[in-house]
Parts: sequence; structure tokens; C-alpha cells
Amino acid sequence: MQHISIKCYPGRTEEQKRILAEKITKDVMEVFDCKERSVSVSIQDIEQDNWDIEVGIKR
Repeated sequence: MQHISIKCYPGRTEEQKRILAEKITKDVMEVFDCKERSVSVSIQDIEQDNWDIEVGIKR
């Protein structure tokens, strides 16, 4: 099982997120030689003010 987690600033449409998840899934299937059911993708919107805390960046 492969899981890809994407964190981004808000503002993308659900359609954009769906298309991105589909393209990433296809690439993972090709590179890892696995079936679609073995790939999951999550996309989480993170507000800019919370980015460092949510993503775990230490500056």
C-alpha cells in the first residue's frame, strides 16, 4: 500500500485536487508497478499562518 499526503495552502478547487490525485495515482502505479487500489492520496489545506506548525517546519 502506498499513501501520498499533500499539504497546500487553501484556494484550490475540488476539481483541481481530484485531477492532481488522479495524476499522482497513475504515476505511482507506473513507477511502483502496483494496482490503483494500492494507492491512496490525501490533500489537506493548511492556512499560511499555521503552515510551520502543521507541516513541522522549524525556522
